[in-house]
Amino acid sequence: YEQATQCLAKCAAQDKKLQTWPGGGHNNILMIHGAAWRKEVETLLEKARDYVCEFPAGALVEAHSLTGAAELNGQQGRVLGPQGERIKVMFPDPHKDKALKPTNLKLLPEADILDFPVGCTVEAHSLASAPELNGARGKVVGFKGCERLRVSLPSGEKALKPANLKVAAKDV
Repeated sequence: YEQATQCLAKCAAQDKKLQTWPGGGHNNILMIHGAAWRKEVETLLEKARDYVCEFPAGALVEAHSLTGAAELNGQQGRVLGPQGERIKVMFPDPHKDKALKPTNLKLLPEADILDFPVGCTVEAHSLASAPELNGARGKVVGFKGCERLRVSLPSGEKALKPANLKVAAKDV
């Protein structure tokens, strides 16, 4: 029971329940309370089937309308998962992960390599491994495999993922 209580406390889900039955243990719950146990499992499965997650783990999001952490406005990051009433998001350095209200997040469509034709002017963003390139503008000069674009930047040519690029304002 103690382990279940600890697990429940650490669970980030908003709709959670610890069901116990008198005299029921790990090895005898089905024998003693089989019908009630099955009903609880069916209810749980129905909730799981009907659950819609607006911000699934791995989704690309942008923070907006923040007053207490205004420096995050416009920053893009990846959803890590729920944290109570908030959504935990991993932002590029120096911000790391933050738990934000869903009303302060905008789900972004995933960029595709074909969204950036050769010659297109782009701006780099959300680069965690090379944050000095965030905000740099350059021209798409070609493709590197199926997952990256070759971009000519002032600092030289780089192979970047479409998720880290946006069409620069003058090309929109």
